[in-house]
Amino acid sequence: TIWDVEVGQIKTQLIAHDKEVFDMVWAHRPDVFATTGADGSVRMFDMRHLEHSTIIFETNTADNPIAKPLLRLSWNKIDPNYVAT
Repeated sequence: TIWDVEVGQIKTQLIAHDKEVFDMVWAHRPDVFATTGADGSVRMFDMRHLEHSTIIFETNTADNPIAKPLLRLSWNKIDPNYVAT
């Protein structure tokens, strides 16, 4: 859920992950953030286009179809091209 805290109302509710979301971090830009959760994926969002998200990583593969949950997410403070789970 994205809140507009100035007016105290919900701006939008995102439906992207297949299971619970465990962590969310803002990028070095104010309009981009990433989430991770029980479905084993990392997804990036852009506040200007919330109808879409981009999956940048998934723990399930063709060899191992069972997703492993990802609990934490952190953006690199020095190089914004790196995200760690």
